[in-house]
Amino acid sequence: MTSATSFLFFAIHFACIRAGNSSESKLCMNAIIMVMKCYIQKYKNMSCFQQMFLCHIFLCHDILLKAFVKLECKEEYHGVHGQQSLLQCNVKAVQNVTILTVTWKNMKADTLLLEYHKDKSNLTPGFKFAEPSWNKNNMNVSLLLTNTKMADKGLYECMVRTDCGDAIATTSLRVTAMYKSPTISSSPENCIKQNTDVTIFCNSTGGLTSLAQTAQGVLNFWPKRQTTNLSSKLTVLKATYSGSTNYSCTVHNTNGV
Repeated sequence: MTSATSFLFFAIHFACIRAGNSSESKLCMNAIIMVMKCYIQKYKNMSCFQQMFLCHIFLCHDILLKAFVKLECKEEYHGVHGQQSLLQCNVKAVQNVTILTVTWKNMKADTLLLEYHKDKSNLTPGFKFAEPSWNKNNMNVSLLLTNTKMADKGLYECMVRTDCGDAIATTSLRVTAMYKSPTISSSPENCIKQNTDVTIFCNSTGGLTSLAQTAQGVLNFWPKRQTTNLSSKLTVLKATYSGSTNYSCTVHNTNGV
Protein backbone atom coordinates (compact mmCIF):
# COMPACT_ATOMS: atom_id res chain seq x y z
CA MET A 1 0.00 0.00 0.00
CA THR A 2 1.48 3.34 -1.02
CA SER A 3 1.90 6.17 1.47
CA ALA A 4 -0.85 8.15 -0.26
CA THR A 5 -3.23 5.20 -0.04
CA SER A 6 -2.35 4.64 3.62
CA PHE A 7 -3.03 8.28 4.43
CA LEU A 8 -6.41 8.21 2.71
CA PHE A 9 -7.31 4.90 4.37
CA PHE A 10 -6.68 6.28 7.86
CA ALA A 11 -8.39 9.58 7.03
CA ILE A 12 -11.57 7.78 5.99
CA HIS A 13 -11.29 5.44 8.98
CA PHE A 14 -11.05 8.45 11.31
CA ALA A 15 -14.17 9.92 9.71
CA CYS A 16 -16.02 6.64 10.23
CA ILE A 17 -15.14 6.63 13.92
CA ARG A 18 -16.54 10.15 14.30
CA ALA A 19 -19.71 9.17 12.45
CA GLY A 20 -20.51 6.46 15.02
CA ASN A 21 -23.49 4.27 14.11
CA SER A 22 -25.01 6.71 11.63
CA SER A 23 -25.75 6.05 7.97
CA GLU A 24 -22.67 8.07 7.12
CA SER A 25 -20.60 5.54 9.05
CA LYS A 26 -21.84 2.72 6.80
CA LEU A 27 -20.97 4.74 3.72
CA CYS A 28 -17.49 5.31 5.05
CA MET A 29 -17.03 1.63 5.78
CA ASN A 30 -17.91 0.94 2.16
CA ALA A 31 -15.22 3.42 1.22
CA ILE A 32 -12.66 1.51 3.30
CA ILE A 33 -13.69 -1.75 1.65
CA MET A 34 -13.15 -0.16 -1.74
CA VAL A 35 -9.68 0.98 -0.68
CA MET A 36 -8.81 -2.52 0.52
CA LYS A 37 -10.07 -4.07 -2.72
CA CYS A 38 -7.78 -1.77 -4.63
CA TYR A 39 -4.90 -2.83 -2.41
CA ILE A 40 -5.66 -6.54 -2.79
CA GLN A 41 -5.72 -6.21 -6.55
CA LYS A 42 -2.38 -4.42 -6.28
CA TYR A 43 -3.84 -1.61 -8.26
CA LYS A 44 -1.54 0.36 -10.49
CA ASN A 45 -4.10 1.93 -12.81
CA MET A 46 -5.61 5.36 -12.37
CA SER A 47 -9.22 4.23 -12.61
CA CYS A 48 -9.04 2.38 -9.31
CA PHE A 49 -7.47 5.35 -7.60
CA GLN A 50 -10.12 7.61 -9.07
CA GLN A 51 -12.87 5.37 -7.69
CA MET A 52 -11.32 5.51 -4.26
CA PHE A 53 -10.84 9.28 -4.43
CA LEU A 54 -14.41 9.91 -5.59
CA CYS A 55 -15.68 7.72 -2.78
CA HIS A 56 -13.79 9.89 -0.35
CA ILE A 57 -15.18 13.07 -1.88
CA PHE A 58 -18.85 12.12 -2.18
CA LEU A 59 -19.35 9.73 0.74
CA CYS A 60 -17.21 11.13 3.51
CA HIS A 61 -16.49 14.72 2.58
CA ASP A 62 -19.02 16.29 4.96
CA ILE A 63 -17.98 14.07 7.86
CA LEU A 64 -14.32 14.89 7.43
CA LEU A 65 -15.10 18.60 7.34
CA LYS A 66 -17.14 18.41 10.56
CA ALA A 67 -14.03 17.15 12.31
CA PHE A 68 -12.40 20.54 11.70
CA VAL A 69 -15.22 22.84 12.87
CA LYS A 70 -16.85 22.80 16.32
CA LEU A 71 -19.46 24.99 17.98
CA GLU A 72 -18.98 25.42 21.72
CA CYS A 73 -21.95 26.49 23.88
CA LYS A 74 -22.73 26.09 27.57
CA GLU A 75 -25.41 23.55 28.37
CA GLU A 76 -27.68 26.06 30.13
CA TYR A 77 -28.01 29.80 30.62
CA HIS A 78 -30.07 31.78 33.11
CA GLY A 79 -32.15 34.80 32.11
CA VAL A 80 -34.30 37.25 34.05
CA HIS A 81 -37.70 38.41 32.85
CA GLY A 82 -37.53 41.94 31.45
CA GLN A 83 -33.74 41.95 31.12
CA GLN A 84 -31.24 41.00 28.42
CA SER A 85 -30.12 37.36 28.15
CA LEU A 86 -27.03 36.05 26.38
CA LEU A 87 -26.74 32.60 24.78
CA GLN A 88 -23.03 32.39 24.18
CA CYS A 89 -21.65 30.16 21.41
CA ASN A 90 -18.27 30.29 19.70
CA VAL A 91 -16.95 28.61 16.57
CA LYS A 92 -13.72 26.68 17.08
CA ALA A 93 -11.80 25.62 13.97
CA VAL A 94 -8.37 24.11 13.30
CA GLN A 95 -7.71 26.81 10.73
CA ASN A 96 -9.04 30.23 9.75
CA VAL A 97 -12.55 29.90 8.36
CA THR A 98 -15.17 32.19 6.87
CA ILE A 99 -18.74 31.87 8.11
CA LEU A 100 -21.29 31.43 5.34
CA THR A 101 -24.48 30.82 7.31
CA VAL A 102 -25.67 31.16 10.91
CA THR A 103 -29.12 30.25 12.22
CA TRP A 104 -30.62 30.36 15.71
CA LYS A 105 -33.83 28.43 16.33
CA ASN A 106 -36.19 28.08 19.28
CA MET A 107 -36.80 24.32 19.32
CA LYS A 108 -40.11 24.64 21.18
CA ALA A 109 -41.63 26.99 18.62
CA ASP A 110 -39.55 25.59 15.74
CA THR A 111 -39.05 29.10 14.37
CA LEU A 112 -35.92 30.88 13.15
CA LEU A 113 -35.00 33.75 15.44
CA LEU A 114 -31.90 34.79 13.54
CA GLU A 115 -30.58 33.90 10.10
CA TYR A 116 -27.40 35.09 8.41
CA HIS A 117 -26.60 33.91 4.91
CA LYS A 118 -24.08 35.35 2.47
CA ASP A 119 -23.81 38.81 4.04
CA LYS A 120 -27.57 39.17 4.61
CA SER A 121 -29.25 38.96 8.02
CA ASN A 122 -32.87 38.23 8.89
CA LEU A 123 -33.60 39.03 12.54
CA THR A 124 -36.73 38.49 14.61
CA PRO A 125 -37.47 41.57 16.78
CA GLY A 126 -35.92 41.07 20.21
CA PHE A 127 -33.14 38.79 18.95
CA LYS A 128 -29.77 39.73 17.44
CA PHE A 129 -26.06 38.91 17.39
CA ALA A 130 -24.41 39.72 20.72
CA GLU A 131 -21.56 41.42 18.84
CA PRO A 132 -22.94 44.76 17.52
CA SER A 133 -20.58 44.81 14.52
CA TRP A 134 -20.66 41.08 13.84
CA ASN A 135 -19.31 39.88 10.48
CA LYS A 136 -18.50 36.60 8.74
CA ASN A 137 -14.97 36.54 10.19
CA ASN A 138 -16.20 36.82 13.79
CA MET A 139 -16.29 33.41 15.48
CA ASN A 140 -18.54 34.69 18.29
CA VAL A 141 -22.04 33.76 17.07
CA SER A 142 -23.74 34.35 20.44
CA LEU A 143 -27.43 35.27 20.51
CA LEU A 144 -28.69 38.25 22.51
CA LEU A 145 -32.29 38.44 23.76
CA THR A 146 -32.96 42.14 24.28
CA ASN A 147 -36.07 41.75 26.47
CA THR A 148 -36.37 38.29 27.97
CA LYS A 149 -39.85 36.86 28.55
CA MET A 150 -40.99 33.75 30.36
CA ALA A 151 -42.05 32.32 26.99
CA ASP A 152 -38.41 32.46 25.87
CA LYS A 153 -37.35 29.64 28.17
CA GLY A 154 -36.51 26.32 26.55
CA LEU A 155 -34.08 24.68 24.14
CA TYR A 156 -32.26 26.60 21.41
CA GLU A 157 -30.30 25.32 18.42
CA CYS A 158 -27.46 27.13 16.67
CA MET A 159 -26.19 26.01 13.25
CA VAL A 160 -23.06 27.38 11.61
CA ARG A 161 -21.88 26.67 8.07
CA THR A 162 -18.36 27.69 7.08
CA ASP A 163 -16.12 27.25 4.07
CA CYS A 164 -14.45 24.40 5.97
CA GLY A 165 -17.43 22.53 7.37
CA ASP A 166 -20.61 22.76 9.45
CA ALA A 167 -21.42 22.54 13.14
CA ILE A 168 -24.61 22.36 15.23
CA ALA A 169 -25.04 22.81 18.98
CA THR A 170 -27.92 23.22 21.42
CA THR A 171 -28.28 25.14 24.65
CA SER A 172 -31.18 25.86 27.00
CA LEU A 173 -32.42 29.05 28.64
CA ARG A 174 -33.94 29.12 32.11
CA VAL A 175 -35.97 32.26 32.90
CA THR A 176 -37.00 33.59 36.29
CA ALA A 177 -38.78 36.78 37.35
CA MET A 178 -37.36 39.13 39.98
CA TYR A 179 -39.49 40.55 42.80
CA LYS A 180 -38.77 43.18 45.39
CA SER A 181 -38.65 42.19 49.04
CA PRO A 182 -42.20 42.23 50.40
CA THR A 183 -43.37 44.70 53.03
CA ILE A 184 -45.77 43.84 55.85
CA SER A 185 -48.34 46.10 57.49
CA SER A 186 -51.41 45.57 59.65
CA SER A 187 -54.80 47.06 60.39
CA PRO A 188 -55.11 48.36 62.99
CA GLU A 189 -51.46 49.35 62.79
CA ASN A 190 -50.86 50.32 66.42
CA CYS A 191 -52.50 49.91 69.81
CA ILE A 192 -54.08 46.56 69.01
CA LYS A 193 -56.58 45.66 71.71
CA GLN A 194 -57.17 42.27 73.25
CA ASN A 195 -59.59 39.98 71.33
CA THR A 196 -59.57 42.29 68.32
CA ASP A 197 -59.55 41.08 64.71
CA VAL A 198 -56.28 42.06 62.99
CA THR A 199 -55.65 42.03 59.24
CA ILE A 200 -52.05 41.57 58.09
CA PHE A 201 -51.11 42.81 54.60
CA CYS A 202 -48.19 41.62 52.45
CA ASN A 203 -47.20 43.76 49.44
CA SER A 204 -44.57 43.35 46.73
CA THR A 205 -43.92 44.27 43.09
CA GLY A 206 -42.42 42.04 40.44
CA GLY A 207 -42.42 40.70 36.93
CA LEU A 208 -45.02 37.98 36.49
CA THR A 209 -47.80 35.98 38.05
CA SER A 210 -46.82 34.86 41.55
CA LEU A 211 -48.13 33.64 44.84
CA ALA A 212 -47.64 35.55 48.06
CA GLN A 213 -47.89 33.44 51.17
CA THR A 214 -47.20 33.49 54.89
CA ALA A 215 -46.13 30.80 57.25
CA GLN A 216 -49.82 30.27 57.93
CA GLY A 217 -50.66 29.38 54.33
CA VAL A 218 -51.47 30.90 50.96
CA LEU A 219 -53.21 34.26 51.14
CA ASN A 220 -55.84 35.81 48.88
CA PHE A 221 -54.17 37.10 45.72
CA TRP A 222 -55.38 38.37 42.35
CA PRO A 223 -52.63 37.65 39.78
CA LYS A 224 -51.83 39.89 36.81
CA ARG A 225 -49.51 39.68 33.83
CA GLN A 226 -46.36 41.78 33.23
CA THR A 227 -45.38 44.09 36.11
CA THR A 228 -47.51 43.06 39.08
CA ASN A 229 -48.35 44.70 42.37
CA LEU A 230 -48.82 41.80 44.74
CA SER A 231 -51.20 42.35 47.60
CA SER A 232 -52.27 39.65 50.05
CA LYS A 233 -53.90 39.68 53.42
CA LEU A 234 -54.33 37.40 56.40
CA THR A 235 -56.96 38.01 59.06
CA VAL A 236 -56.22 36.95 62.62
CA LEU A 237 -59.48 36.56 64.56
CA LYS A 238 -59.58 37.79 68.15
CA ALA A 239 -55.87 38.33 68.59
CA THR A 240 -54.63 37.88 72.13
CA TYR A 241 -51.43 38.87 73.88
CA SER A 242 -50.87 35.37 75.19
CA GLY A 243 -51.05 33.86 71.73
CA SER A 244 -48.62 36.23 70.02
CA THR A 245 -47.16 34.73 66.83
CA ASN A 246 -44.46 35.84 64.42
CA TYR A 247 -45.65 36.05 60.81
CA SER A 248 -43.47 36.12 57.71
CA CYS A 249 -44.23 36.83 54.06
CA THR A 250 -42.41 35.28 51.09
CA VAL A 251 -42.85 35.67 47.33
CA HIS A 252 -42.64 32.78 44.87
CA ASN A 253 -42.81 32.80 41.09
CA THR A 254 -44.77 30.31 39.00
CA ASN A 255 -41.96 27.77 39.34
CA GLY A 256 -42.08 27.98 43.12
CA VAL A 257 -38.79 29.89 43.32
